Amino acid sequence: MKQSASIDILRPPHEVYNLVSNPRLVSVWNPVVLDATTLTSGPWVPGSQTIWILNFGGEKLEMIETAIECNKPVRIASTYEFTRFIPPTPAEISEKGMPRINYEYELSEKFRAMFGKYRPSGLTVIELFPKDDNATFLRITDELQIGGIAGFTRRMAILFRRQPLKKLIKSMKATIESEQPGGGTE
Repeated sequence: MKQSASIDILRPPHEVYNLVSNPRLVSVWNPVVLDATTLTSGPWVPGSQTIWILNFGGEKLEMIETAIECNKPVRIASTYEFTRFIPPTPAEISEKGMPRINYEYELSEKFRAMFGKYRPSGLTVIELFPKDDNATFLRITDELQIGGIAGFTRRMAILFRRQPLKKLIKSMKATIESEQPGGGTE
């Protein structure tokens, strides 16, 4: 399943690149992101990885993203794979008064039922085109391989034009344009 969205941003391409490649800012414009842990230090280069924790219908969903192309300031490409639902911590179980069951097993079964036989994975490409010295045309293309009930639901949302990527890219623009010049990662 492939979708694409684009928008003009009133920032030069190198600033936009620095800001879209900064995991700290993603949670500002993407409300499903709960946490991001970058496994490599320094700038994003091919092979760099980030573990994302996402809110998926009230469950914590782990995703691992791996950079495959980092051509500053014009293009970033990465693959990603959803790996598992994360069980609640003992503190969360106690705090919420949850029953004491084997959450690891229950969530692995839920993951399989939700996404099908294979782990969902995909490719994201972010392209930046200079419009002038202070503006950038940004295009994001996402191709997701997903099965199970989640795949069906995503296909239906796109069919009825409820594309979440278009909503997210508008939020991304607002975040980037409000960020101080030179922000992000180098």
